[in-house]
Amino acid sequence: MLEIVGAGASGKATQDWHEVWKKSSEAQEVQNELQRLYQAAPPSRENPNPDDTKEFAVPFTTQLKYTTVRVFQQYWRTPEYLGGKFMLGIVSALFIGFSFFKSNSSQQGVQNLIFSVFMLTAIFSSLVQQIMPRFVSQRSLYEVRERPSKAYSWAAFLIANILVEIPYQVLLGILVFASYMYPVYGIESSQKQGLVLLFCIQFFVFASTFAHMLIAALPDAETAGNIATIMFSLTLTFCG
Repeated sequence: MLEIVGAGASGKATQDWHEVWKKSSEAQEVQNELQRLYQAAPPSRENPNPDDTKEFAVPFTTQLKYTTVRVFQQYWRTPEYLGGKFMLGIVSALFIGFSFFKSNSSQQGVQNLIFSVFMLTAIFSSLVQQIMPRFVSQRSLYEVRERPSKAYSWAAFLIANILVEIPYQVLLGILVFASYMYPVYGIESSQKQGLVLLFCIQFFVFASTFAHMLIAALPDAETAGNIATIMFSLTLTFCG
């Protein structure tokens, strides 16, 4: 077909196929059918339907609802991603917790406690590196399929990905808290345990939103990963 219309190195067109189509009976039939449809239901220019001028067929809340449900389904159907995320957090917390098992209140013990907290936050970069490639693959599908067809907006896609990550990050924060807190500190007062739990949850939610902040504006996971590493190094250098 390409050779006949003159495309490619070996293609040689013998006719102007555009003119051939315009003069054909099939083209005339198409024009007659379009005219018939126009006469059957002519557009109203006096009272146009406001829905006809909208970019998307459904409101933003509906887009967000169905997009969020779909992303939840995608996460459920890829257990290797969730397994890797939970494995990283729980194994790291257990390793750190039993490395500094029941540190005492001496000067060396307090230094060990501070260092254990630092080591726990050091998994931040690995968490971010796990999230970015997954987002890139979903964004590639959106750019070639959903955005050209106006299925839903970029804002709905981005918010849905952020919202779906949060419950898993909260659950991971709770499991990491239990794996780290009790080996290192033992059973403490409920106020101290609650504060550490909130800090753990906040840390993992921050890692997720930080990853989305970077990858949403960058072309690939490698570039975003390099920038994330630099920015995390700055947070360590300047104590957050």
